[in-house]
Amino acid sequence: MVYTALEVWDEGMALASLCYDVTTEFPAEHSWVLKTKIRLAASRIAASVAKAYEQSSEGFWYHIQESQESLLELKTHLKFAERLSLVEPRVNAALLVNCDLMAQRLVSLQAAAS
Repeated sequence: MVYTALEVWDEGMALASLCYDVTTEFPAEHSWVLKTKIRLAASRIAASVAKAYEQSSEGFWYHIQESQESLLELKTHLKFAERLSLVEPRVNAALLVNCDLMAQRLVSLQAAAS
C-alpha cells in the first residue's frame, strides 16, 4: 500500500482542490498573500500525510502533527477571508465542515497507528 491509497490523503487532496477553486475568485489587488497562505496550508495537509506514511514511528507522529497544524492554519485563514468578505459565508461554512471532518480523520489515523 502506498500513501495515495489512504483515504485521508485523498480527502486532503480534495480539500486542497476546493481551497484552490475558492481562492481563484479573490480580487488580485488585496488578497494575493491570503490566497497563497490558504493554498499552502491546504496543500500541506495531504503532503504531510504522505510524508507520515513513509516515515518511521517517530516521523509518523511528527508529520501527522504537522498536518494538524496546517489544518488549524487553514481554518484561521478561511475565517479571516470571510471577515474580509472574500469568501461567502455559506461557501466558507462548507469548507470549514470539510476541515472538521479532516481533523477527525487525522485523529482516527493517529488512533489506528497507536
